[in-house]
Amino acid sequence: MTTPVDICNRALSLIGGRATIATFAEPGVEALQCRLHYEATRQSLLRRHPWGFARAQVALAELGNPPAPWRHQYAMPGRCLRLRFVMSAAAPVCPGMAVPSGGGFGNYQIGTTAGTDPHPVTVILTDIPNAMAVYTADIEDPGLWDAGFTTAMVHALAAAICQGITGDKGLSQALTQMAQLTVNTAMASSANESPSIRPTHTPDWIAARNGYGDITPLEAS
Repeated sequence: MTTPVDICNRALSLIGGRATIATFAEPGVEALQCRLHYEATRQSLLRRHPWGFARAQVALAELGNPPAPWRHQYAMPGRCLRLRFVMSAAAPVCPGMAVPSGGGFGNYQIGTTAGTDPHPVTVILTDIPNAMAVYTADIEDPGLWDAGFTTAMVHALAAAICQGITGDKGLSQALTQMAQLTVNTAMASSANESPSIRPTHTPDWIAARNGYGDITPLEAS
């Protein structure tokens, strides 16, 4: 089974050195750079595209007291890196299905409100009752990634840690360019395997709410 340390060692091999790591906690510049960049690189890459393996769907927990003009306020799902769309639990759809008139999809806005502790919490504001969210989850286990994402992660991590380990700007730039090509290839492959949901029209009540911030009711392709 592929582990995060395996991903790091593959990235280190792209830099051209012979050093490997056994754990993130060990001393040495290689482990230090992997500790600094591994999680941020994974999360950034997951956010860049609606990867099929990272798709999650859950009924949202209502918090109450939504700010005007919204009718409902829900807690953001745990481990959510990118909200793809919000829909009614009463009218679920499957990927690739045409969305009927009204569709069960709604506009939404991500915001922050005061929690009960009273630390601010991230919330989803929408007009949909009993809403469900489809989102990109933070999948930490490399064993659950698809092959394209794994390769992209290796290249992206190599680009991120190269400068701190080697000090070689030329190599760092070359790895960054290679990482971008690898990421683009992985995203294209993922898009071909994951049909999008696209509504057949925009309901009037969505169009009328344009003044309340950016609205993104679709799962990107």
